[in-house]
Amino acid sequence: MTDLQLLSAFSRFLGWICLVLMTFLPASVLACWIYFDVFGPGITDRLGLARTYTIPVQLMHQQIVLGIAVMMVPVGIMMFGLWNLRHLFVGLSAGRIFTLENTRALRIFAWSAMAVIIVRFFTDGLLSFVLTLSNHPGQRLLALSLSTEQLVALFVGAVFVVIARVLEEGRKLADDNASIL
Repeated sequence: MTDLQLLSAFSRFLGWICLVLMTFLPASVLACWIYFDVFGPGITDRLGLARTYTIPVQLMHQQIVLGIAVMMVPVGIMMFGLWNLRHLFVGLSAGRIFTLENTRALRIFAWSAMAVIIVRFFTDGLLSFVLTLSNHPGQRLLALSLSTEQLVALFVGAVFVVIARVLEEGRKLADDNASIL
């Protein structure tokens, strides 16, 4: 198998993974909130709420709807990014490597990934409020936090933005060279 054939096969595989993730992400959000008694501890632990505040095992219907709505915002952005990443992999699997569409798809994915991290800063705060909504006044919480994991993810997203820009410049140079010959 040649390098291009390997690239094509791996790109096709990653394109399918993007589709699976685009299906799995919203389904997992729904499952987390519909079966909060099972998955809720994972959410409250990630937000750091369980140690300090009482989170009910049974949520009010409003909390479930609000929780789904809040979590779907970053998931929707990530689905948009994954759609563009899949577009990149489809192009690569078809042998289209240095194209404007591929660099654009990579750039959109990178910006989407960075947007998810920024949006999660706010949606995690809103989730802390949603989860403590049924608590008595004074026991409700709006907690914002920024972790090193989020900062590293922002950095990786920025690296991919730069890589997409470098690929775009390389494509322009190749086009210029081809027009001279």
